[in-house]
Amino acid sequence: MAKAEAAMQRYIDTSGGFEYQSTEWVVYGWDFTPGDQDVTIMCPWVSDTVVNAFLIVHGETTDEERIFTAETLDQLFRGGK
Repeated sequence: MAKAEAAMQRYIDTSGGFEYQSTEWVVYGWDFTPGDQDVTIMCPWVSDTVVNAFLIVHGETTDEERIFTAETLDQLFRGGK
């Protein structure tokens, strides 16, 4: 979850967005730019172990804008800049 939160905050700081909020195993982000996209990163865990992280980017934007947001968040999640 910390990696998902850090990726969202870094994205907001560098590319723009309104805010993010965390629950037990989901981080939601709202109004990410370019466009007006909402983002969900789910990190379900079993027996205190995260197996996978799932990224969902949705909004009334172009495919290129959603791909940019998804690829940027993936890079940030993996520790890139």
